Amino acid sequence: MNDQDFLQKAIEEIQSQTFGVTEQFLAIHEVDYTDSGRVRIDTELDDGTVIVYFPVKREKFSFAVYLDRVPDLAVRWVDTVPYASVYFRASSEALDLHELGEIPINRPNCG
Repeated sequence: MNDQDFLQKAIEEIQSQTFGVTEQFLAIHEVDYTDSGRVRIDTELDDGTVIVYFPVKREKFSFAVYLDRVPDLAVRWVDTVPYASVYFRASSEALDLHELGEIPINRPNCG
């Protein structure tokens, strides 16, 4: 299975609305599933779950479709996920901007 399989299965839920939650959500919101560049797919969960996040038009949150891979690829649940962003600002009384920019950053794998 690959990201395209996960995306297709999640789109099927949006189109068929098998969960009442999906039906209720889509009655008042519009999910953008046509631009795959804005869809995020998380496959790194320890239990094997895949989560496909779709942007919601005119909103700052996402529509999430949770997929099971075993025994077959299937939608487990849907939910909304709030928008979050993280900002970092570095300043120093001892270093100028160029010196701050040269400090090596140890970045974990962010996916």
